[in-house]
Amino acid sequence: MKISDIFISCLVLVVLSCTVSAQNSSECYPPCRAGFTCHNGSCISLCNPPCPDGQNCNDKGECIVSESTEQPLRQDIPCNAVFIVKPYLGPNVIAGNYEPSELISAETMLIKALAAHLPSPPEAIAKKELESVKNCNAQLITVKVESYYKEPARLGQFVGVISIIIETYDSIQQEKPTRTETFSARGELHWGDSVPFENAIISVSKKIKSKFRLQ
Repeated sequence: MKISDIFISCLVLVVLSCTVSAQNSSECYPPCRAGFTCHNGSCISLCNPPCPDGQNCNDKGECIVSESTEQPLRQDIPCNAVFIVKPYLGPNVIAGNYEPSELISAETMLIKALAAHLPSPPEAIAKKELESVKNCNAQLITVKVESYYKEPARLGQFVGVISIIIETYDSIQQEKPTRTETFSARGELHWGDSVPFENAIISVSKKIKSKFRLQ
């Protein structure tokens, strides 16, 4: 066999290898859970529009009432100077495969970032617990995920891109927020779902800690 033929054969093998690698990089790993499908390397909900809070998308693309995994609601929450309503990180907001501990960790990072420059330690509560503290003379901060998605990066990795809305109320009884701020950030690239999401949370938490002040 001529040297030129060997070179061409090797070149063909390299091209085929790169093609297979590119195809594999667009697949979701780990595989998407029920109610999600893989699209451009990201797990997205089968339901369009996304399901409302308290509902999950099943493998038929239908919104169904989700089984409650929340902690029991507290009825005897003492008054505090500042309350922070925990962010909702359900599957219709944060698409992908996550362990409950990963979502709790993300929630904790956001709350700690907000609390960094508060005059006194805040009390974090669930949205449904607001009724229990409605008579308290306190300021209120709510945290909402406006959007989160993954951008394809090199070598099959992804960059998590997140946008957080923070609303500040001078009192719990106030209907409209005194101030609304949006913090957006991009995390460091990585493979899968968990680490790109965690990196995005770390990046946006740093921005919140640096710039958020309770007036």
